[in-house]
Amino acid sequence: MIVKKFIFFNFLVFIIVACTSRVENEFSAEGANPLEKGYTPHPEHERMLYPDIEANELEILNIEDILDEVPENIQLLYDLLNNNSHHITKELDLILSSQHSFQAVSIDINTLIILDLERNRLIQYNISDNNYHILAPEGRGPGDLLFTRELQILNNQVYIAMQGFRISIFECEFELLCEYKRTIATNFNNYSLSPTDDYITVLGLYPFGREQDPNPAKFNVPSVHIVDSDGSIIRSFSQVYKHIQPIVREQMNSRGAIRSFPSLETHLLTFNLFPYIYLYDNNSNLKKKYRIPNFKQGYYDFNEDEMRGRFRLNDDSLINNTIKLNSTWVLFQIRNREGMIWNNGLQGRHWYTYYAFNVVSHKLYKIGEDSASNINEGRSIYITKHGLLISEKGTSLYWIGT
Repeated sequence: MIVKKFIFFNFLVFIIVACTSRVENEFSAEGANPLEKGYTPHPEHERMLYPDIEANELEILNIEDILDEVPENIQLLYDLLNNNSHHITKELDLILSSQHSFQAVSIDINTLIILDLERNRLIQYNISDNNYHILAPEGRGPGDLLFTRELQILNNQVYIAMQGFRISIFECEFELLCEYKRTIATNFNNYSLSPTDDYITVLGLYPFGREQDPNPAKFNVPSVHIVDSDGSIIRSFSQVYKHIQPIVREQMNSRGAIRSFPSLETHLLTFNLFPYIYLYDNNSNLKKKYRIPNFKQGYYDFNEDEMRGRFRLNDDSLINNTIKLNSTWVLFQIRNREGMIWNNGLQGRHWYTYYAFNVVSHKLYKIGEDSASNINEGRSIYITKHGLLISEKGTSLYWIGT
C-alpha cells in the first residue's frame, strides 16, 4: 500500500507540472498558443487505437425525423436547444465549484445526486423541498472521496470512480438520504466506469514508475477492464496510447468514457481528444470504429528533451461528455472552439453540439447546438434520466424536469 501511494503521489506531481491548459486543431503556428520548436503534437495516428483500421465516418441525421421515438430527456434537450421549451424551469439553491466541473444523476423526478468534481463532494438535492444535503465531503468522510473522476448510477446505487485505485458505492432508497455502502479496491486508477448487474466495466490506467511495468510503446497494455463486485479483473481489452512517457499516455487516455450495454453485448469507448467511437463485442473484440463528423482535432504538445507538455489553445473539438441514456441511446456533448486568440486573456467563440447515438442502428442524430459569443460565457447542460441540470456561468443552477 505504501508503494502504491508513493507511485500515485509521483504520478500527481508529474501531471501538475506538465499540464498547463487545453487543446488545438492543426500543426500551424497560428492561434492563441502555437506549436513551438522541440515539441511533438499528440495524438499521433500510429500511436492511437487500431491505426490500421479505417474508421467509417458517421452521417449526421436530423433528430426531428424520429423525435417521437427517442427518450423523453432527449426531447426535452431538443426543445431547450431549439427554443421550443415550455417546461417549468426551477432555480436551485446550490452553487457548484465551477460551471463545467460537475456530474449528476437523478434517482427520481424529485431527487438529484450531484458530484462536485473540483471539491470532491457528493450532494443529494431534494427538488420539491429545494434543499440539499452533503452526503460525503472531500477526504475522510463516507467513501473517502478524493481525486473523483466520474459518477454513474445503476438500480439506485451510485458509483464513483476515483483516480486513487478506488470505486465508492452509495445506496439510495426512495425519499431517504443515500448512504455509503462500500468501496471497491482496484489495481489501477479509475477514470470512467459503467456498472451492470453482473460486472463493472472500467477505463483504468495502471500505475507507473516500477521496473516491471511494461512499456506501452512496445507492448499492448490494456486500458479497459471488466471487474467483478470485489474489483478482481475478469478480463481486459483495448490498449493505452503507445508512448513511453506516462504523462503523454495519461493525457491521451484519462479523459475517456466507457459505456456497457449488456443486452446488446456491446461496449462503447470514447476519448475526449479522439474523433472516434469504438464499439466492442462481449468477447472484447472491436466491432466498429466510427469517426464523428466535423470534429476538429486538438493536440497536446510534448517536449521529449525537457520532459514537459501542454495542451494548445487553438481551434478544436473534444468529447466533453458521453452519457448513457438508456439501454440503446448515448448522448455526446461535443465542445467546439474557433477564432481563439490571446488578448489579455483567452478569447474566441465556443459552443456545444449535442448528438444522440443509437447503439443498435449505429446512427448519429443531431439534437442541436448551444452557443456562446465568448469563451467565458454560456452554460453547461447535464442530462439525467428525469431532466436537465443547467449551470449558468457557474453562479446559478437550474432544473428542468421531464
